[in-house]
Amino acid sequence: MVADFVRHGWWPYVQFQFEYPPLALVPILALPAAFSVARYGAELRAVMVVVFAATAVVTTLAAARIWPTLGRPLAAAGAIVPFVPFLIRGAGGVWTRLFANQAGRGAGIESLMATPYLLAQVAGLGHVTVVQVPGGSTELSAPGMAVLVTAPPLLVFVLLAILYAVAWRARHALRDDAEGIVVVALAAILAFICGNKLISPQHVIWLLPLAALGVVSTRASYRVPAVLVLVAAVFTQAEYPFLYDNLVGLHVAGVLAVSIRNGLLVGAYVAALVVVWRRRVAEPASGRAPAFGIAIGPAPAQSPATQPLTGS
Repeated sequence: MVADFVRHGWWPYVQFQFEYPPLALVPILALPAAFSVARYGAELRAVMVVVFAATAVVTTLAAARIWPTLGRPLAAAGAIVPFVPFLIRGAGGVWTRLFANQAGRGAGIESLMATPYLLAQVAGLGHVTVVQVPGGSTELSAPGMAVLVTAPPLLVFVLLAILYAVAWRARHALRDDAEGIVVVALAAILAFICGNKLISPQHVIWLLPLAALGVVSTRASYRVPAVLVLVAAVFTQAEYPFLYDNLVGLHVAGVLAVSIRNGLLVGAYVAALVVVWRRRVAEPASGRAPAFGIAIGPAPAQSPATQPLTGS
């Protein structure tokens, strides 16, 4: 247990495996020594609810206050400060345990790249092996998987590049369209999730705030990717925890639940691209934005018959 290791004087990253940022130690160590793992787990969940709620409030207030000021780039520097003691104690350990070990992980059983293998397995068209990694996620071993797990960085880059190209094409419309920016942000997170070799149920939480904004959009088309994400969240909850053992056992119900969820996430990404693509409008020649969708141009010349008479 992480708390026990730290209380015995062991350093995270340097002397034992720890895959989270340093400030995650605060809620982990906030609890007194528990009599059982079950009690500690229950207390930790209660503490995390409070921490997450407080973090959401503080982050929102801080972002609103520092966004137009110099505080924004300084906040990025502040996120690095908690790493400094661990870097001084053992920079190599921080790099290895926090980054290199993550890069060396295999394909998670819930990931998008594992989905075709899972479907082939339940259809009797292939054979895969479930690998339980000590202290890590459940992974899938199959022919060709060793090559596929090297592709996620490139795949994420490609998905983001496509999104940026579509957003650039629609930039003139998006400048005055806050709801459209929500769709672009939703697609950006979906690009990271769909292109990664690991998808955990908690990753879907990243999408929920943007999906909540999307479903109340005044444009019906903007609601489509948001609704797909919310339905994917329902299947995620069904897959974990209720059908997770079924999935690990490579049974039909668990495989279908995670496959449908992954299909909905891909569908949400594609839907977001489509609705942003359709928002493209031509840039006005005068450089002024058109009002109410009507282009502004020079007034037509009046015919001689309608021109007012003036004295010479």
